[in-house]
Amino acid sequence: MNYDSIANLVHECVKNPKMLLAQNSKQGNTVKSNEFTAVQKVLSGHSVSGGAALITASPMESWM
Repeated sequence: MNYDSIANLVHECVKNPKMLLAQNSKQGNTVKSNEFTAVQKVLSGHSVSGGAALITASPMESWM
């Protein structure tokens, strides 16, 4: 995967987090294991405070 495809995948997963669930495989919109690993490398941290969520992205060099 190149940087653009990783960025698009992460963007789609943030818009629709249910893509990360295996139960969506029936619908054909599940994330494959190698794609899941890429998403994990990009999203380096998160926190939730009140009604807001903060997601931290790791530097692009560590995405692959």
